Amino acid sequence: MSRPSQPTPYRIELLREPAGPDRGAAELVTLELRPDGDLVLSAVAVGIAVERFEGEGRNKRTTWYTVRARDIPRVRGALLREVFAETRPADWFRARGIPAVAQPWHGYDIAPVDDDQFLLEALRDAIGSAEWDEGEKIAFRFVRWLSSRGIEQQFREEVGEAD
Repeated sequence: MSRPSQPTPYRIELLREPAGPDRGAAELVTLELRPDGDLVLSAVAVGIAVERFEGEGRNKRTTWYTVRARDIPRVRGALLREVFAETRPADWFRARGIPAVAQPWHGYDIAPVDDDQFLLEALRDAIGSAEWDEGEKIAFRFVRWLSSRGIEQQFREEVGEAD
């Protein structure tokens, strides 16, 4: 399927947790396909736990893990092999509420209406979730998944004061 005509990113949240007694920083982790075709997992942590680690006045940490657009076909190929190894595509789409249509798609006879939605939701499944999850754990699982498939990613981090 083709990408939507407007150049807007497709984004899903993997984690949104407020700071509290059991969590020293609020966290937001998203997975996004940007208009330029890059895939980005971003993790933002804001709070006292960041300041304790980074120093006074530095209470916000943002990290980005980027897979360049040129490598997205490899990501998609790995996901297709894994997701549909034991599950019929129609069943998988239905279980996740992903609209699909009967037409050829990567060797299957059914296709998601939005290929970007398939990619991000399949990655959500591949990364998985755990009780008491946090941004660093999610990012670790993402990087481990990519690395185990020989897919390159770039890392960037910024630390500063929250707005």
